[in-house]
Amino acid sequence: MTAGWVKSWDDSSRPVPISRLPEMYAAGYRVWMRYLALGSEPKHWDAAQIHAWFACGPDTGVVGLVEGTGTEPVTNPTSGAWHASDARRAADTLGWPAAVSLVPAMDENVTAAQWRGPIVQYLRAWRTGDTCRPVMYIESDAGAYLDALGLTVGTFSPAAWGWDNPAKLLTPANAPGHVVMTQEHNGRNQSGGNIDAGNTRTSAPCVWWNPEGVSPMAMAWTDQVVESGDPTNPEWSVAGALKWMVSQLRMNKTIAAQVAANGNALSALSAKVAAIGAAQAPTIDYDALAAAILAAVLAKGAGQ
Repeated sequence: MTAGWVKSWDDSSRPVPISRLPEMYAAGYRVWMRYLALGSEPKHWDAAQIHAWFACGPDTGVVGLVEGTGTEPVTNPTSGAWHASDARRAADTLGWPAAVSLVPAMDENVTAAQWRGPIVQYLRAWRTGDTCRPVMYIESDAGAYLDALGLTVGTFSPAAWGWDNPAKLLTPANAPGHVVMTQEHNGRNQSGGNIDAGNTRTSAPCVWWNPEGVSPMAMAWTDQVVESGDPTNPEWSVAGALKWMVSQLRMNKTIAAQVAANGNALSALSAKVAAIGAAQAPTIDYDALAAAILAAVLAKGAGQ
């Protein structure tokens, strides 16, 4: 995957069906965003959707959005703590890497007083309940301030609210370094869904595809940010750049070794588990099945 931007989308009022995800891939989209927890329940991820999108190609990625009720980051800033813990718990059930950021959203054009006051408090509360800093879905002016304080790892700038003063829609052509995701078109009907289309930096903290479906790119933002080539970012450093390059070399070596050693073993295991679940769904003891699978995996690891 080369440095730069790729087309991305998040579901608006109607999700793209799994059967039509290849159409989105063929149209050039590479990052799919959906909600993990809290509000917007009809938009929540499930594992089948993620795996279906990964199956479309090896350069696919997913982003986990989080949306509370109304304007909670402003009206109830302490909610950041339980928003973060609930969201991370939901992400864990999907196998989300702990070092990949989540994206709390607030669909509201905020004022400087709000982003310097309660939203700062919200994000300070957030970091008490999450394993890493978030990407804040907020207008670009606010994002620059929050990023400079070290409370976020970048900004997701929405089309509906993401304006500078004077108004300017952010795109890859004019996005400042702290903006890692953009949303440039709202409510576009495409591939059987209703989507908000935009772009995402390839250095953004997404969960990117790999042969096992769990991203080896789950690095801390200090390792990823250098890919944007923005030395003005307070996280950037020569040491970080070298660390990032080494991690990429290790990632490529790890993937090659995993593919050679495992082949389709994990896919076959998944198929067996799915078959067992389909056959025994009314009576299956999921705790016992999980324990048996874990024991088998540990035994296999000990044998190697």
